[in-house]
Amino acid sequence: MALANELGAAGETAAQRYLLSRGIRILEVNWRDPLCEIDIIASDGRHLLIVEVKSRMEYTATRPLDAVDQAKAHQLMLGGLRSAH
Repeated sequence: MALANELGAAGETAAQRYLLSRGIRILEVNWRDPLCEIDIIASDGRHLLIVEVKSRMEYTATRPLDAVDQAKAHQLMLGGLRSAH
């Protein structure tokens, strides 16, 4: 499991660097509450961005959007709304 944790941490770091390179401000990293965990909460100055990072050890034909099911998307939305207050 340590390798998976290292891969996940590397993926989150890469995602943060990508967002910062685009002028996006990181507000929170690994935000948690009892119902939800959000990898990155950021802002482009106009929008609140809720970012779920998915890292893979090998290429897959899965679209990134397919990696987040409806229940997780709902949790992310609720968590993002709670964090904005």
